[in-house]
Amino acid sequence: MEKPLTITAVCGWAMPPGWFASLVENHFAGAVVRAVYPLRPGDADEAAALLNPPSNLYIGHSLGSLWLLYHRQFLPPKARKALLAPILAFTREDKMGGKTPARQLKYFLKKMAGNHQDNSPLYDFYSRCGLSLREDFLRQLPARSALIEGLEFLGHCKSSGQAAKDFLPLLGDADPFLDGLELQRHIPHLEIVAGAGHSPHNLLRRLAERLAPWQEAAFVHPSRLEQR
Repeated sequence: MEKPLTITAVCGWAMPPGWFASLVENHFAGAVVRAVYPLRPGDADEAAALLNPPSNLYIGHSLGSLWLLYHRQFLPPKARKALLAPILAFTREDKMGGKTPARQLKYFLKKMAGNHQDNSPLYDFYSRCGLSLREDFLRQLPARSALIEGLEFLGHCKSSGQAAKDFLPLLGDADPFLDGLELQRHIPHLEIVAGAGHSPHNLLRRLAERLAPWQEAAFVHPSRLEQR
């Protein structure tokens, strides 16, 4: 099959598309990567638009994983699909792998909806993810209203382990937001990645390892196409 691998990567909450696309490109050499950030994650029309044109591989990180599951009817049946730090239900009360109490999510949402010049909630979140980021990272984010919609989506939208059966799910053993053992009760084929947290870095590395034989057998690097 003489074509490069195409990837649609769906960002996690408060992860800029350009930054996420670069991470994916670093782990999938030669792939054509398009990163998307849903501004209205519950909106089916937006989802259909963002998932078009079709790709060979779809990667959803964190909130992006729940979004892919929620809108999976728009994914091509033959495409490969992966979930990094997969979320079925975010809050602890749902008993589906989330560690965050509902009251804590509500408090965080209240802080985000308050003073829009106060970025301390975002820095707290990045710190828990193990990310050390500069101020210019924040300028790449969507509007605060979209971040708030994302938190609301996490608060009330749920999926199921059955919905994830055709996805390749990877979770870090040090993820501060998700309980691997509880999540495995719902997604038995979930792989726990040693030394990984909620950041997509190590999860992408492991995903690339898992998919390397498929990528090498089915796709070619764009530079090789240019030589023909």
